[in-house]
Amino acid sequence: KHFASVKRMPFPLHKREFVFKQIWRKNEDGSHTIGVFPLEDKKIDYGGSGMGSMVRGVAKAMLTATNIESVGGIAQCHLKQFQFADAGGNLPVKLANQKIASSLDIGYHIRNFFQQDDKIDENNLQALKRTMEYNSFECSAEEEHAIIRAKVFYELCNSSSNKFELMESPDDLVSMKGVFLSNDNTSVGVATSVVDASIEECAAWQILSMDSRETKRNLKKHFVVKSEKKMLTSHSYLFTTTRDFGIGLHMRKFDLKVVWKKEKKRIWVVYEDIKMHPKSERALMKGIKGKMGIKKKIITGSSFSIWCFDALEEKSGVKQTKATLMAKVKLRGHIPISFLSKKIGPNFLSNVSELRKKFVSRNIKIDTATRKEIALRINNLQRKGRELFQNNFREPEGKVKVTCAFPLSETWIKIKGRGKGWGKTTLRVRAHFEIVAAYFWDFDSHCHQETTGDLERVVEHSVGEWEKIVRRRQKLQSKHGVRHSAREFWNWMRLYRIAGDTIVIKLSPVKRGRDVPQSILERMVLSDSHKAVEDVTIRVRKRGELDTSVEFVSILDVQKHVSDGATRLALERHLDEAAEAEKYFANLVQLVDMTKEIGAALGADMVWDGGQLRGQHSRKNREKHIEDVCNKSTALRDLVRKYPWFVTLLKRARLG
Repeated sequence: KHFASVKRMPFPLHKREFVFKQIWRKNEDGSHTIGVFPLEDKKIDYGGSGMGSMVRGVAKAMLTATNIESVGGIAQCHLKQFQFADAGGNLPVKLANQKIASSLDIGYHIRNFFQQDDKIDENNLQALKRTMEYNSFECSAEEEHAIIRAKVFYELCNSSSNKFELMESPDDLVSMKGVFLSNDNTSVGVATSVVDASIEECAAWQILSMDSRETKRNLKKHFVVKSEKKMLTSHSYLFTTTRDFGIGLHMRKFDLKVVWKKEKKRIWVVYEDIKMHPKSERALMKGIKGKMGIKKKIITGSSFSIWCFDALEEKSGVKQTKATLMAKVKLRGHIPISFLSKKIGPNFLSNVSELRKKFVSRNIKIDTATRKEIALRINNLQRKGRELFQNNFREPEGKVKVTCAFPLSETWIKIKGRGKGWGKTTLRVRAHFEIVAAYFWDFDSHCHQETTGDLERVVEHSVGEWEKIVRRRQKLQSKHGVRHSAREFWNWMRLYRIAGDTIVIKLSPVKRGRDVPQSILERMVLSDSHKAVEDVTIRVRKRGELDTSVEFVSILDVQKHVSDGATRLALERHLDEAAEAEKYFANLVQLVDMTKEIGAALGADMVWDGGQLRGQHSRKNREKHIEDVCNKSTALRDLVRKYPWFVTLLKRARLG
């Protein structure tokens, strides 16, 4: 084939014209080569004189593709490109280097076009998961000692005699704390979360995450400059990593041996300093480090961290795992304490958050099954009591309408001062009446955990089917950056069917009385969180087969010394819990069932910077948010699967 290409040059340089032919052949070794050769005497008619003056250049290239061993069940090939280019005339050296570099990016584009990183990672994960489920391995005496040291360390960190301090977690569903070990005067970072996966899947993800395709794309996020891995046995390997923490610090390297072991309903994964292991393994580590080729000054740090994966009871057929990470890191040298506690610690512990988010898509299956079961019980519920709760929906004078990002909802608030406020949100939801009521009754569902931002959200005590004591703990924010202590809310939650098409859910503050268990009262007294009071009334009405209206009223008291601005933020946050129902059910609508109203709701979610992006307006975050909206919406997900270019169109429209 013959080709002609015209390249623009910066002013005042002329354009460069390249005319060439491509030849393809299959080599004897099975590889394929494409050659590029110039056609120096061939003249091209571009049609008209709009091309202006051009200088003829010369380009020669050879691209060879050779099949190599498959990875994760996906075929692989190795690309090698050689190129010569003469642009003609005189070009600045810097410009020539830029142009030749851009002409060599064909391998980058080919890789991106065929890349199947996620599929490879998933295939590898499932293979290791099956190995853990069906095969048993015998650890060497040295590896058994490593597991024993991990168990002792685990019990020591959980000992009640140690002092601990809660750390601010970037993920509300991951608890983080620093534990001070009095026996050796060191601090340990501890992170815990519940994951919607089996212990084998969690352990396999963690073991493979050290060199997975996904991890390699995000090395800078964890300060990693380079890492190498060498397998020893089917359940152990050597791992060395070099990290650059910036701010004028020397690089740190960590030489570790990784061992894992399964014990019935628990799996241990241990990362231990190589100095704790035999000389033969330390010699292997030197060979690995020789390949890394980093010549800057590097300080050797030490690390001891363990993962403990405990199997929990299944939820709606989805396996549950309690994942715990305990990490003790010594960077050596002089490091600011604030940098360690605010940057290094949370960064190491953020692996727990990444693990949780890896399997977060299974939340929908759990919530859907739970909601259907609750809706079935609501459908069989007879009218209970004569209370209509009309007084709870009376609106005070002086209420102010709030500009809302959800087009199908309306919100009013009134700040009464001294930490008190009243608010109301009304909305229409495209879902069955009983399903919407079940959505609000399922207090500790995954969707509520994800959208409310509560630090804790649990059912503490149940009395029969439609009465329970619930507790939520959340951060109290301020418009002026003032840090308030977390607030804790204790409520009786009760459900009433007051008519065939009307259900009321009432949350009333827990007060001392005969109906409150003594254990609950003791926990309320012993809690170190500041108490706050909220009275909530939710009225759900059937308007049609797939048309339900919701009225959500909140009367809030977060204590008198809190400013009106912080009170308003807290109140709006609580009312968002109702408005989030609109977005949640809009995301469940199938492509064939889409309406203009649902489209408006999805569009509003894409452009709502202050809410969904939490005030972050960078190009990267906006693009990521568009991807998240498309992934969460069933309709958009189907559309993007059929037309992949659609998400690119949305990104360009959003960025302007």
